[in-house]
Amino acid sequence: MDLGYVYNVQPMAPDDSRTRWFDAGALRIGVEARDLTPEELFSYYSTDAAGLEEIKKDAPFGLEDRGVSVHVVGSENGHEYLRFDLFDGSPHYHYIHGDGITNHIIPFDEVAHGPILDWSMDQLRHRLAPMLEEARASEVLAQIDLQLVSAVIDGVEAEARSVQEQLRELD
Repeated sequence: MDLGYVYNVQPMAPDDSRTRWFDAGALRIGVEARDLTPEELFSYYSTDAAGLEEIKKDAPFGLEDRGVSVHVVGSENGHEYLRFDLFDGSPHYHYIHGDGITNHIIPFDEVAHGPILDWSMDQLRHRLAPMLEEARASEVLAQIDLQLVSAVIDGVEAEARSVQEQLRELD
């Protein structure tokens, strides 16, 4: 896939103190309130100088934004394969390949696709399997129960909308 930006740096891990997790069998889906600042980014990557330089040099969206992140993580291995950053400034999504190296970030076009929260929930409901394939998550894909995941998505969506509303009230 030629869209977006490819990094050899993993994204910041979800902050469990700001994330509500939903169990869906072979997957866990987290909804996190994010207020990304350059200081937080620099602190997180302080032990990875090369990674920080790659991020600073090529940061396609800048280093500051706020919104909801939806994390799709393998239950057994804890690896995050997909992330939807429902940010107000620069919405985007990630394929975080199962190789543990590649982080493919794709900007989101709200003009063409509408609000990213609506689009993201639709992808989780109807396009999760091909997106996990793109993220090279074959071992998880073989184990997922799409009916179980589908049953969890309503709760994920309600939480994401609630967190998004709370963050916007802070403005």
